[in-house]
Amino acid sequence: SMTLFAHAADDKRDFSEALARFCGGEGDPLTGELLAARAEPRRT
Repeated sequence: SMTLFAHAADDKRDFSEALARFCGGEGDPLTGELLAARAEPRRT
């Protein structure tokens, strides 16, 4: 479970960095947060 969580954290960080590169810089922080939240699995 912790390993899965660690991988999810790595994926989220990679996603944020990829998004920043795609935006040609730091990108839009708000959009980045919204996309990161959408990328997270829903917690019930």
